[in-house]
This record gives sequence, structure tokens and C-alpha cells, in this order.
Amino acid sequence: MNLLSLGEARFVLRQTRRAALGLDVGGSKVGLVLSRAPYDAKKPLATLRHRPSMVGAIRDVVREHDVGVLAVGWPLELSGRAGPRCAEVLEFLRELRRHDVHAAAALCDERLSTQAARDALRQAGVRRRWRRACDRHEDRIAADAILDVLLGHDFVDHPP
Repeated sequence: MNLLSLGEARFVLRQTRRAALGLDVGGSKVGLVLSRAPYDAKKPLATLRHRPSMVGAIRDVVREHDVGVLAVGWPLELSGRAGPRCAEVLEFLRELRRHDVHAAAALCDERLSTQAARDALRQAGVRRRWRRACDRHEDRIAADAILDVLLGHDFVDHPP
């Protein structure tokens, strides 16, 4: 698995027109969101619990949807420094590599993605006691925000 800069990952997507998969890697769950060329829409796929079968499930999604780039949340501290959670993300990527997940990865700043997800649920009128029951949605919304970092607002790729 190659680690790419955001610019390199965007170049790969434009050249190959393969799908991009956003991943919000949390302590107990991983949220997945998919976008296919021309990258103008995203589809929430799943929230997976950290279990032995989780990496195999991600590998299957990558194969089934012909994913070329993983947009992986990079949990920097608010100061911009890499914190202890960044080491967990790197270990997660090593685990994907060990299980033959064949897609490049781009680390996407996710400092406020979970808070943005919580805000989106609040703005949608989801009451506080129901937001806890909706935390699987929160992970997918955060994965969506991470994928936005890779795709950007102007990254709609129309064929020539």
C-alpha cells in the first residue's frame, strides 16, 4: 500500500477514474463512505466494529467497488502535531497491507470531522439521547468529511 499526498491521490483518481473510499478510523469502529467517478456524489456504506473480520470486509469493499485510493482520517492534535492516535492509524494501514488490501492511501486531516458529524446530527434535529444511538451514522458522516478533504469541493472529474 502506497502512501500518497493529497495531490498525488487526486492525480491517481483523475487518471484511473477508480473509486475513492473514505475511512474514519476510531477506537472501536471504522466508518466507510464511497465515491465513484466523476466524484460528485458519495454513498455511505457501513460502520464496522474492530473485529478480526473487519479488515477482510474492507478488503472485500475495495475489490467489489474497484477502489483506487483510501482517504484515511489522520487524527492530528489541534496544534497540528501528530499524536498517539496517528500511530494507531498507521498500525491500521499496516494491517490492511498485511491482508492484501490493494489501494493507495492518502492521510486526510480529520481534526474536526467527528465534531462536524455531531453538529450535522444536531442541525438535522436529532435529539441528544438519540444521537448516542446514532453513533454509527456519526462515523459515516465523519468518513464523508474525511473524503471531502481528498475530493475537495471542486474535485468533480468530468471526462474529456
